[in-house]
Amino acid sequence: MRPEILYPLFAHLTSLNGIAQKYSTYIERLIHGDDIVSLLWHLPRDILYRQKINQITQAGIFTIKVNIADYEKPQHR
Repeated sequence: MRPEILYPLFAHLTSLNGIAQKYSTYIERLIHGDDIVSLLWHLPRDILYRQKINQITQAGIFTIKVNIADYEKPQHR
């Protein structure tokens, strides 16, 4: 029998702020569980280093922020 203070750790992921039912199914598949304690035991496997760059000199993963100025709807589907 576990102490009562640990009960919140075994609650469903949707009890956390910011995790809706829609996203909880994706997280459940990733961590192979549906409770908060499973999320806590999930260790990261990658590290992303983010910084502003002025010039691309090496290959890598990049995030680009764009503003869409205009959009033309296609004539056909």
